[in-house]
Amino acid sequence: MSARRAKLVAACALALGGAPLALSPPASASFAAAGVISGTAAQQFEEARAPALAAAGGYVAFQGSLAGVSGVWRRNLGDGAIEAVATAHDANDPQLGAPDAALAAPDAAAPSISAEGRYVAFTTTADLDPEHAAADGAPEGEPAADTGCPEVYVRDMERQPGQEGAYLLASALDGSGRGIAFSSCSEGGGAFAIAGAQAAPAVAISADGSEVAFTVLSESNLFSYPGAPGRPTPPSQVAVRNLRTDTTTVVSVTPGGEGSPAGEPAPGGGAFPSQASEGVGSLRIVSGQLGDELTASTAAISGDGGTVAWLGTDVPEQVSGSGPEIETGIGGAESGALEAEPLWRHIAGGSAAFTRRLLVDAGLDFFYNRGELGEVVRGGSFVATGDAPLFLPPALSEDGDTVAVVADAPSPAALRGVELGGVFPPQSDAYAVRVSDAASVAPQVVPLTETRDYDMPSGAPTGGFVKDVAVSPDGERVAFDSGREAMTLPALVQVSPPAGGSQAYLANLARGTLERASVAWNGEPAGGEMELLSLDGAHALVFASSATNLFYGDAIQAPEVYLAEELPAEEPPASEQLQATPLEALPQPRWVLDATATTQGDGSVLVRVHTPGAGRLAVHARAQLPARRRSPAGAPAGGRRARRSRSPRRSTHSAPRRAARRVAARHSARAAARRRERGRAGAGTLTTRTVAGGVAAAQAAATMQLRLRAASSDRSYVDGAHGLYAILHITFAAPGQRTLSVEVPATFHRTGKRRRGRAPRRAGVAP
Repeated sequence: MSARRAKLVAACALALGGAPLALSPPASASFAAAGVISGTAAQQFEEARAPALAAAGGYVAFQGSLAGVSGVWRRNLGDGAIEAVATAHDANDPQLGAPDAALAAPDAAAPSISAEGRYVAFTTTADLDPEHAAADGAPEGEPAADTGCPEVYVRDMERQPGQEGAYLLASALDGSGRGIAFSSCSEGGGAFAIAGAQAAPAVAISADGSEVAFTVLSESNLFSYPGAPGRPTPPSQVAVRNLRTDTTTVVSVTPGGEGSPAGEPAPGGGAFPSQASEGVGSLRIVSGQLGDELTASTAAISGDGGTVAWLGTDVPEQVSGSGPEIETGIGGAESGALEAEPLWRHIAGGSAAFTRRLLVDAGLDFFYNRGELGEVVRGGSFVATGDAPLFLPPALSEDGDTVAVVADAPSPAALRGVELGGVFPPQSDAYAVRVSDAASVAPQVVPLTETRDYDMPSGAPTGGFVKDVAVSPDGERVAFDSGREAMTLPALVQVSPPAGGSQAYLANLARGTLERASVAWNGEPAGGEMELLSLDGAHALVFASSATNLFYGDAIQAPEVYLAEELPAEEPPASEQLQATPLEALPQPRWVLDATATTQGDGSVLVRVHTPGAGRLAVHARAQLPARRRSPAGAPAGGRRARRSRSPRRSTHSAPRRAARRVAARHSARAAARRRERGRAGAGTLTTRTVAGGVAAAQAAATMQLRLRAASSDRSYVDGAHGLYAILHITFAAPGQRTLSVEVPATFHRTGKRRRGRAPRRAGVAP
């Protein structure tokens, strides 16, 4: 490692509250092959996307369609059970989705999940609390005029649909359970219109499930103005609902000043997309999915519920003293309201809380373009991935002090001498920001990726998008997707080989490393477009991808949800530290089983298993092969010895000898006919049998390797052109614990030269 890069790694650790790393090369933890979790042993989802992983790691929620039933689902990562959160109703199979038509929510989208997996927030146009709908003066529920308008709900998974409290309306008025009334709303036609109330995927709910952040995109009655109770609230406002106290707080508010009372909603709309960002008049962004996003919300809340971050517009109306700085920024904006950039507010501070800009306060400028009609085409947290802008919510750590964002926010040095008018589309990069609620302390920004040359085309090896950001609860891991073949990393060291195409990456801020997390069953990079992703509090990452090579035999040309787990590093990241750090208690390992299988050139399969503790590990490889021919019971299997046993004894007389020969010939012809008949009857008959196996004893939580070799009777398949495909059934049993089991595909295929005169090794722990 160069001295310059070592200093950058040390600076990264300091900026995020950790100790500087030693100058020795950092070690990395490898990722196991990603496993598909959007499906069951019997059926795979037609498509699945927008995964949200519970911080405790036990559950994942996602949006998808199973057997034609669409909506939001939750999977138990322990036993693999999949439950409907809010889905369509299937009259032919009521157990599959919603129990009745009144609770059908086929357009439910963009889930977020609480830390323990009990509560799931999502957006839908359905009315899931029909008994309390606001009709004929009823006090609670959605207003009847809001039919077809998106709303935000929270599902309590410990209550059955139809039971009181199973679905709670989160987009409700302050002090009651009555829904927000919108002045206008239109049908989305299969996708949400830029209207109503919507929640961003994976980042919209607090760890305990009691608070939800969302964006109100329509003009509404969200806020009650003092002295003007009937005055409508401008559209595009960020709000937080506390489900325990029935309070709704507007977050995108004015700081106070000339003619603007403190604490009122931003008059031009505080969150993208807004009328301020799109010009006066109606919104010009097409309705529907924008990039990977499934809703028009960029509001995120921290795990403790005390902090909110969002992609803001009309910034001068929300951040005190920011107007002149924005108006003179790059891009030729006529007004600071046209900017789009991530904002942050510590709402736990109450009326003393203030809104701050995450990147500009740290000295970074913004590059954004505007289309022919004046709408924002690219801006602070936009990504150039196609014709439509992809706007992304920030991601917050548990305490809200670490924020991960994707933005077009180059340093002034990177833009020196660049003709901005000729740059399109701009490059996007990932940033980790350490924020303090002290007004005198500027945010500490760590660029995780960097665009050195803004005149560089997006098709260059170091060009391309960076998008879909996520952060772990402790703020030490940041995940993002990138289409770059080569990375420019100002504060990280890339420890996995570069890969082209869309891939998922994990930045370990404590180690100062960047590693590819999208690993196929054979160790190759993913071969398809990456979508949204999410991190837990341990070592797991979930992501959506349309790749068809992540698991063997995948033939569905649609995104699926995958789980990738980071295996422990084989060596410590540094031999010494530059300064002492306090000791912390090590987290207890989760009782899960991680396994990967890699084909070896000698025809064996190397199985790598991470066991959670002491116990017995067993691996059995089973394959579907043609049935072996068997002789009748009690008869030899055939061959020269068998034919001799059936031949009559030779006679010493010629006539009897000839007669005996004729009898033997008839017996031989009949036997051959029977063998041919058995061969025809057995042709095409397949049977599943064990072709290899091995056992090992684990003394503690560790990563073990077992080498499996197919039986000698199946060697012809191993040496064939396609090899021997099998499913590895891996089980781990320990006293007092539930038995763990996983299934991993593998192929026994010899690609190297075969050694002669050496007996095949038996399966066992690899050296």
